[in-house]
Amino acid sequence: MEWTVPKLEGYKKRLWIAGAFSFGICMILSMYFHHFDSAHWMFTVDSIESGNGVYELNGFYYPPLYGYILSFLAMVADLLAIPMTAVFPTDTSVPAGMGSYMYYNPAFPILYKCVDALASIAIAVLLFDLVKDYTGNERTAYRMSLIWLICPIVIHMTAVQGQFDVLAIMTGLMCLSALRKENYFLAGALFAISVLLKVFMGPCIVAFVIYIWAKKGKNLGSMRYVAYAAIGALIVTVITYIPLFADGTWQYSITFFSDRAGRVWYMTLITMLGILPMLGMMILCAYHMIEDTEDNERNLIVWTALLFGMAASIAPGYQYGPWISACIILMWTVMDDKRLYNKLYWCTALASTLTAITITHFYQMMMGSYFWGFPDYVSVAELALAANPVMSVVATIISIIYVLALILAMVITLMSLFEGRWGVLDSISERIRSTEGER
Repeated sequence: MEWTVPKLEGYKKRLWIAGAFSFGICMILSMYFHHFDSAHWMFTVDSIESGNGVYELNGFYYPPLYGYILSFLAMVADLLAIPMTAVFPTDTSVPAGMGSYMYYNPAFPILYKCVDALASIAIAVLLFDLVKDYTGNERTAYRMSLIWLICPIVIHMTAVQGQFDVLAIMTGLMCLSALRKENYFLAGALFAISVLLKVFMGPCIVAFVIYIWAKKGKNLGSMRYVAYAAIGALIVTVITYIPLFADGTWQYSITFFSDRAGRVWYMTLITMLGILPMLGMMILCAYHMIEDTEDNERNLIVWTALLFGMAASIAPGYQYGPWISACIILMWTVMDDKRLYNKLYWCTALASTLTAITITHFYQMMMGSYFWGFPDYVSVAELALAANPVMSVVATIISIIYVLALILAMVITLMSLFEGRWGVLDSISERIRSTEGER
């Protein structure tokens, strides 16, 4: 039987063209810009290269799958003879206090940012398929995928900072797709991968379990399908933790988030206070999905968006902007009243991007200026130190706008879900949304 490559036509073809353009932009930016937070990747690589596990040396504050990905990329870098240099240069008169662990050869950052950029394209395709399947409208599906690809915070986090959140979002959306296709074992495995990359998908377990229960008969027998998903998740978790049990560092993968939050008192307070609204959102999810099983497909998507959106907003840093962008896209897609979602999407995207730029400002240029020779590296370092006080104030102001827009997006969605139950809330919701015209 002859095998042929499927022909891409219409909006799907446009999507791949947009994806290629987005990939190119990310690769160009990754050659010059970098973020000191991702210096932790080199700590991890050094740990692995010296024969240790991902948690055996200090400096790695992330879930274990991050470390395994970096281990694999380190092997690829060795095969390709890519330099992984991350020592503070001694041949310049850089001001003191600039830190000691920045990349000065862009080759390795380009390698892992390439992985991020490919994951971002995969997310666009997943969104396209999900929106097309739900709405039956290819144009809407293309539009939602496109605004993901051109989202400034997605590009920033992919091409500049190089965090692996997009991998967690990608596997989370794959889990959502597997659930809707009734492949529960695979859904459980993908759910575990997403959580072991970033915990934000974790609270969605409430929506996933109730969705399976409602779809398979709303009885005790339907829970065996939940068990299939649990087995898939358990197998992935066990495989992930075998190396950590072998080197005796498994406990660090569990406490890494509390250790990080505990470094300063206000981070601990934010984390503890954030648990309360998170629990409240999970209870609301359970109540609404059990009561309203007629619109099971919509409820799965919107509550997934609300739950991981709430998880990302507990400590609302700009670095979680891609989660918020995916959250609003999903809500925008499935909610009948679409007023304000467009504005809130771009408000959160732009505000989080501006926050990222003002927090890291000239530091982002240090790798490029040192390696490529322009502007002068010492001048960039001096500008970075001098700009810190002003940029911190600006970043704080912009981040407040980002948080308020995020909260409003979730609030108007909740009001729509419970529309018709409390007249006062309906009136408030309509008053807010009427700023964009009549329904």
